[in-house]
Amino acid sequence: MKVAVFSVTEEGKKLGEKLCLDFSHATLFHCPGKGNLKLRVKENFTPHQGLVFIMAAGIVVRMIAPLIRNKHRDPAVVAVDDFARYAVSLLSGHEGGANRLTYRVASVLGSAPVITTGTETQKTVVVGVGCRKNVTSAEIEHAVTSALEMAGVNLDQVRVTATAKAKYGESGLKEAMENLKLPLVYIEHDRINLVGKEHISESLSSEKHLGLRAVAEPCALLAAKNGGFLLRKCVIGPVTIALVREKNSITDK
Repeated sequence: MKVAVFSVTEEGKKLGEKLCLDFSHATLFHCPGKGNLKLRVKENFTPHQGLVFIMAAGIVVRMIAPLIRNKHRDPAVVAVDDFARYAVSLLSGHEGGANRLTYRVASVLGSAPVITTGTETQKTVVVGVGCRKNVTSAEIEHAVTSALEMAGVNLDQVRVTATAKAKYGESGLKEAMENLKLPLVYIEHDRINLVGKEHISESLSSEKHLGLRAVAEPCALLAAKNGGFLLRKCVIGPVTIALVREKNSITDK
C-alpha cells in the first residue's frame, strides 16, 4: 500500500518519521501551515491507497470532506493524535483497508486502535500467538488455522491477532498475518507480565528467552475486551496459539 503521512506539529512530524521507517512505500508531508496542508491533501488523496494524519480528527474531516467520492474508490484514512494515544480508522475502513492500516499504525506507534466499522464489531475472536525465532509464515498459518478448526471457529470470526513486542522483527509472523488478512498487534512486555499467574499457563521457554511468563495466552487476553478463553495454550510445532472470545459487557449477560 502506497501511504501518505501528514503532520502539522513537530511532535507529529517525529511520529510520521517513525511510521515511514516501518512502511516500505510511505512519504511524509510536514505541513505546519493549514493552507499548505489543504493543498498537499488534495494533491495526494487519489494517488495514494492510504492516508495517515497525525493531528486532530476534526482537522482531518474538514480536509478530506470535499474529496470524498464513495467507499469503493476512496483511500484508507487514519487519524492519530500527537501523543500517539489512539489510531482511528476514519474512512474506507473495510473496503479501502483503513482498519488494517489502523492496526499497523497502532502497532508501530504503540497506540490503541479504534475501529467502529459494523463488520469488524461482529468479529469477537482474538488469537494470541507465540513462536520460536525465525519461524516460517507457513508454520504460523498452519498453527492458526489448525487452532481455529479445533475450536470450531471460522477465520472470518477473528478480529485481531496479538503477540509480544519482542516478535516485531519476525518476518514470518508478519507475512502469515498478511496472507491470512488478519491484523496483528504487539503487546508491551510490562503489560504482559502484569497478567496474573492464575490466568495463564506459564512457559519456561518464554521466561528464559524473553523474560515473560507466557506469550500466547496473556497477549490474547490483553488484546481482547472482556475476553474468556475458547482455547487455552496449544502448541503446534514451533508455534503456540491461544484463542479468546470477547463478550459485550452490556448485551451478554
